[in-house]
Amino acid sequence: MHEDTVFSSRALQAGARGYVTKSAAPEVLIEAVRLVAAGKLYISQEMAQELAIQMIPGREKPIDALSAREFEVFRLLVAGHTLQEISEIMHLSYKTVANYQSSIRQKLDVTNTAQVVRVALNHGLVANISSEDGSSVLTE
Repeated sequence: MHEDTVFSSRALQAGARGYVTKSAAPEVLIEAVRLVAAGKLYISQEMAQELAIQMIPGREKPIDALSAREFEVFRLLVAGHTLQEISEIMHLSYKTVANYQSSIRQKLDVTNTAQVVRVALNHGLVANISSEDGSSVLTE
């Protein structure tokens, strides 16, 4: 998938056994599938290096502090969804989503949704494409 370590580390934390970027050669994908099928992990050398660099003290990204649920709410906020829409998409109460939004803002040290979007932009998490309604789309 994506070359940003935010996505690879999230995938690995969620239990993925391998991670291949979109730009990887077909042979790399085949090798990754073979290793994972054999019960091993696969992370490209470049991605492994980026993940290792990310772990150096002082190199952490504020987004890394978000839990998996908070990251999902973060993605939907940046994609332009309202709290009500997010509560419906995620099958959560409005109050729960509002609490997640508050926690996200606190962890990212921002005070409004525009600043949340700026964090996503600064970390390269927003695609250069637009949705049908013209709003920016958060990469997955």
